[in-house]
Amino acid sequence: MEKLNVRFPDTVKLKINDVGEAVDLFDSAVARAAMSLGLQKLQGLACINPEEAKSLIISENAKQK
Repeated sequence: MEKLNVRFPDTVKLKINDVGEAVDLFDSAVARAAMSLGLQKLQGLACINPEEAKSLIISENAKQK
């Protein structure tokens, strides 16, 4: 696996930690699953409606700053 040089807001780390504790798994496993599931949804949306996918990505990024 390759390490990604990506920064996330503290709230994301806290949510990953909360889920990890709830399901008794390491944060890294939760983060990988979340990234994979999110990418699957974005890929599906991008195939159907690229502009909506773009808008969703931009909107989510704006919320995280």
